[in-house]
This record gives sequence, C-alpha cells and structure tokens, in this order.
Amino acid sequence: EVFDAYWERMKADEFPPPASESAAGRVAQKQGKPFRLKNRTPNHVGGTTIWFSPNDPERSKKDISVRPVDLEDVFARIKAAKQAVLFLVFNPSRLGNNSVIDQAVAAATANPKLIVHGAISDHTAMPNYVPPTRDPVTKKSNRDGKSPFVFPEKVWEAPNVSIVRAANLTGAS
Repeated sequence: EVFDAYWERMKADEFPPPASESAAGRVAQKQGKPFRLKNRTPNHVGGTTIWFSPNDPERSKKDISVRPVDLEDVFARIKAAKQAVLFLVFNPSRLGNNSVIDQAVAAATANPKLIVHGAISDHTAMPNYVPPTRDPVTKKSNRDGKSPFVFPEKVWEAPNVSIVRAANLTGAS
C-alpha cells in the first residue's frame, strides 16, 4: 500500500519537456517540490520505517551541504546500535559526510563489540578502493588504481567489520 502510493505520486509528478528531441537526457530534470516534500515524511509499517527519495526539495547531487532526512535517521540509528549494523546500499555516497559505509565503519571503530556487515553495489565506494591516477597531459587514466573486482578485494574486513562488493555470481563484475 505504501509503495503503491509512492509509485502513483511518482507517476503523477511531471517533468518539464525537453526543448528538443535531441536535448532529451541532457536537460536537468528534477522531481517536483510537492513530490520531494511528501517524501520527507517517514512511513511506519509493521514496526519498520520506510523512507522514499528524493526527499529534500532544495538539494541536488552537486550540493551535499544539507544531509537528507532519511540519512539523518539512518545515521542516528547506526550511532545508537548496540550489537550490530547490517546494510545493503545501492550506488552509495563515496563522501564521508553522507556515506553509510563511513558512518558504519566509524561506529564499529568506536565500539569494538559492534558487528558491522554490509554489501554495496559500487566498487568505488569500497573502503579498499584506490582511484587510478591520471596522466597530467592527456587526463586519461593510468589504470594503476585498485578496484575491488575480485576476491579478496571484493571483501573488506576489519576486526568487527565485513563489507562485500555485490556482483553477479558468475565472477564478472
């Protein structure tokens, strides 16, 4: 029911049409303020809290100075955790301030009895990711970074933390 209502709101939210057919996909299209405002309210169902995104009427990906309300809630729960933090994140933030991964690792570091297990979809958000350097002239990648594509790099572990990069089971990235 909650997901159906969200889907209907999403379908009803209108994007401005692109100026031309060739401009489609190149024009900044952002969900409307009413849609974003409605998503600021959590949905409590059967003892769980469900958030929908985007949920900040003013925020954009380029402006990360304002933390979204759903992340405020998640980070408060991570900090309050006594036994364990379990997470699965799709295309997570790679920036410390809004990173579920960084917050979970920080909580585990602060509390050695806290168990943290998680899976992430983006290899560049893994704690063991090292970006490649770029040629100063051509600006092309030197392909010298460290991408956690294969075991053991797909798994990052600390004494009470285990994070795996989710990938398909055939071994391909």
